[in-house]
Amino acid sequence: MDMQIASQQGFYRYSASISDASESGSGNILYTDFASATEIALCSRPDCRHSDESCTSWFPFRGGKLFLNADRTVLFLVGSAGSPESGDQLWRMNPDGSGRTLLYECKSGERFSDAVASDGKDIYITLSTLNVGNSESGQKLMRIDPETGEAVELFSFSSLKALMSAFDDRLVFWEKNEYNAMMEYSLYSLSSGEWSEVYSYPAEVKAPEQGVGAYPDGAYLYIFAQSGEWQAEVRKLDIRTGSVQTLCTGLPYFGPDSIFVSGLINGKIKVTLADTRANDPALIEHYCYWIDCETGELTENTLEYPLGEITQFVAVLAEYEDSFLVQRGVEYVPVMLTGTDGTAYESTVETPVYAMI
Repeated sequence: MDMQIASQQGFYRYSASISDASESGSGNILYTDFASATEIALCSRPDCRHSDESCTSWFPFRGGKLFLNADRTVLFLVGSAGSPESGDQLWRMNPDGSGRTLLYECKSGERFSDAVASDGKDIYITLSTLNVGNSESGQKLMRIDPETGEAVELFSFSSLKALMSAFDDRLVFWEKNEYNAMMEYSLYSLSSGEWSEVYSYPAEVKAPEQGVGAYPDGAYLYIFAQSGEWQAEVRKLDIRTGSVQTLCTGLPYFGPDSIFVSGLINGKIKVTLADTRANDPALIEHYCYWIDCETGELTENTLEYPLGEITQFVAVLAEYEDSFLVQRGVEYVPVMLTGTDGTAYESTVETPVYAMI
């Protein structure tokens, strides 16, 4: 799950409320049509303030994560109302925001961890669980019918395991093994209920919620792994067979907390790195690479835009026909906000600036 996702025709992101961002615990789904590269609230009413449940873009959570079904025709949102009385919620909707349906609301002691869509009709979510009586924590895998909301618990498992992706009838998990310092990837067969380990390698292992050194794409997993004291490589794992191909070598390595593998665009995987060895924020060096998933060809991204006193890499967000949607900057837009006492006041919100290139 992510706070932004691309469908076949446009790009979605979830943002803190665009109507009263400073005070409320609400947010909006914002949509950018590829043809216009202009961001709007996911709402068709021209007079709407996008501030309550009458708006198709508005939800009562400040933070939310989005994902799509396997053919990218149904949009899902996971969000938390942020109060003890309201648990995390899973919503389903059409690409234009209509047809909103609450599929699942977490019970006491439950929180959403991960969610994926299978190649079939079902979606699979993992819930973090906490037994209030004995303070034991864990996770459980749920199968949810996106049409009816019927939820079935499949099994419980360790809190150290994380759900990554789905393909065919299998779910892909990865796990931190604290005992032998290994990164382990395994498959769960939905048809047989059997587990199989497909790959493992020695690593400076992080907790699953921090595990950003690998990126799943269907039956493949792209892994950024240390190969020398200050060097790393990108490996392509075929999950079906367990075979591993080294795509690219000679990349810099600055420690496990400096890696982010993300965004497969136009057949290329994105790797961003931060050299924090000087232990001084002013001296951090940032690097961004695109690596071809077939040939291993490496291209360094040097396009940047200013953001205050720093610079950011131009972010490639999605591909559409023969163009790419990119974020090329930010702008500060004046808005009228409402304080806790009901008084209106003017402020500014930071919004991305997009372009098609």
